[in-house]
Amino acid sequence: MTKLNYLDLIDTELGGKHVNILSYKAIYNALLMTRNKGKTTCLIAWRTAKFIKYGKTTTWVRVFKNEIKKCKRNPIKKLTIKILKDKYKIDAKLEDFSVHGDSLYYKGKPYINYVRLGAQRSEKSNDDDNEDCLVFDEFTQDYASLRRYRGNFVEDFNNLFISKKRQKQYRVFLLGNAETPSNPLFNYFDIDNLPNDFEGIKTYRNGAFLVAKSNEFIEDLSQVSNDYDAKMKSLFKGTSFDKYLRDGATLSNNIQFIKKMPASTRFYASFIVNNYRMTAFYNGNDIYIIKGLDESRHVINVIEPTRIKNAYLLSSSDRKYFNRLAIARKANSLYYDTEATADAFSMIIKTLNI
Repeated sequence: MTKLNYLDLIDTELGGKHVNILSYKAIYNALLMTRNKGKTTCLIAWRTAKFIKYGKTTTWVRVFKNEIKKCKRNPIKKLTIKILKDKYKIDAKLEDFSVHGDSLYYKGKPYINYVRLGAQRSEKSNDDDNEDCLVFDEFTQDYASLRRYRGNFVEDFNNLFISKKRQKQYRVFLLGNAETPSNPLFNYFDIDNLPNDFEGIKTYRNGAFLVAKSNEFIEDLSQVSNDYDAKMKSLFKGTSFDKYLRDGATLSNNIQFIKKMPASTRFYASFIVNNYRMTAFYNGNDIYIIKGLDESRHVINVIEPTRIKNAYLLSSSDRKYFNRLAIARKANSLYYDTEATADAFSMIIKTLNI
C-alpha cells in the first residue's frame, strides 16, 4: 500500500510507480481513495491553481442539496493554502476566498460553481468558455443511497457532461471511496469492480475512462496525528470496522449472501439496472442472481428504457408477478455472485417494494 502525500493526488506514487494521471489524457478520471484522506482538498487546490495561473474554471457536482451546503460551508482550509504554496508556488490567504450563492470566489472572481446533480438541466444555459473541468465529488453512491434521488443518476450526469463539453477539451474527475464495492457509473460503463487489495491505474474504453485506486492508510498508531485518533484506532482494532478503516474493506451486509450457484437451477428472470445485467435462477425456495444475461429471453429493465428487443420497463405494479422473489426475500434466501450484483439488485427490490 502507498503512503500518499496530500500534495500529490494528480502527480503521485501509486502502486509502487510514479504516475501523472493527466498524462493518460482520459476523459473520465475516477480517483478512488480511502475515506478522509484529502481527495476533495487536493482537487480544490489543483483547480484553484488552474484558475489563478490560467483562468480555468470548474463545475463541482454533488448528488443532494444538503451535500452542496456542506461543500460551501468551508471549502478552503489551511491545508489548501499549504498545498497552493508548496505544490503550486502560489501565495494565497484564507481571506482571499469567499462563497456567494453557489460559487466559490478568489479575490472577488468566481471559479468553482457548485451544482446539485438533480438541477443539472438548468446548467445547460450556463456556458463558460474558460470552464474545462467537471468534478463529481462522492460519485461512488451505491444503489441503496440513491433511493432518495429523483431521476436517472447516470444519465443525468452524462447529460451534464455533454452539455458542458460543447466543442471544448473537457475532462471529468470522479472522486470516490475505495470502500464502495460498486456504483451505477461503473456499472453503466462496464468498469470492473477492482479487488480491495488492488492499487494502481487501469484504463477502459480505449483509454477514455481511467480508474486510479489508492489504499493509503496510516501504518501504525505512532503515525496518527493526535490522541483522539489513536484512541479511535484502538477502539476498533480487530473488528470489522478496523478492516474498513484501515484496509478499505466493505461494511456491506450483502457479504453474507454471496454464494456460489449450484448446477441444478432453473431460469427465473433477467434484469438490467443502469446497464448492469443480471440473471436470476431458482432452486427450491432459493434464488441466485449472477452477472450477465441472455438477450434472447425476456429482460426486465429498471429505471430507463433499453435497446434490447425483448425488454420491458419494471414498475411497482408488477409485484404480483414476482411471488417467488418476494418469498425468497422474506426468507433471506436471495444469493448473489458478487457484492456488485447484490448492490445493483437492490433497485429491483426497491421498485417492487418487497
